[in-house]
Amino acid sequence: MLSRLGTQEWRRTKQRAKESVEIIAQELLALYAAREVVPGFVFSGDTVWQQELEASFPYVETPDQIEALKQVKEDMEKTKPMDRLVCGDVGYGKTEVAIRAAFKAVMDGKQVAVLVPTTVLAQQHFS
Repeated sequence: MLSRLGTQEWRRTKQRAKESVEIIAQELLALYAAREVVPGFVFSGDTVWQQELEASFPYVETPDQIEALKQVKEDMEKTKPMDRLVCGDVGYGKTEVAIRAAFKAVMDGKQVAVLVPTTVLAQQHFS
């Protein structure tokens, strides 16, 4: 909705936006506080199968991949629920990080869902 700056309508719109932001902030604070006290699932350390999977990777991992893998595994092995986003440009090895984390989860009896942003990428992962 458009309003002329300085008008009563503009002030009301601005006030409603502030109130909405405050509500969202309170909800986020409550969510993060709850996540701090509720223990998550603690995944096991790497199994022999995990090590075998990782050894079969046909490329040399980049330093960033190694660091991302280390951090993801550390998060998975903590009692606090994992809250991590791995991002990088196309071709930088995010899928390998995801595969290793998914394998680790499956090895501990958990289900895994892999979400991708395009149908082309979905087909690549499916093949």
